[in-house]
Amino acid sequence: MASELIKAVLQAEDECRKKESDAKKQAEIKKQDAQKKAKELIAAAEEQVEKMLQDDHEAIVGSSERQLEKEKLKTKKECDELSVKAEKNLDRVTRLVIEMLTS
Repeated sequence: MASELIKAVLQAEDECRKKESDAKKQAEIKKQDAQKKAKELIAAAEEQVEKMLQDDHEAIVGSSERQLEKEKLKTKKECDELSVKAEKNLDRVTRLVIEMLTS
């Protein structure tokens, strides 16, 4: 009877060790799965942020290009207006310069 009792205790200890070992293995597997999922989430978030930055960059570049084109047209218009004024005043300026030089 004592031998059966000792045998039962040893068997229970073995079962307990096996359950503990199995639990540690499962915990390690869950840990690795969690780490893998975390890395995937981080990679997805980084990709999403990169896309958002690229989209923002493209929007800013597009806006800047439109603004630059607008400013170019405005400057060209101003230059054209100055050219017209200069043409209108060319004869008068030439006469005044000649008068200044000959007086």
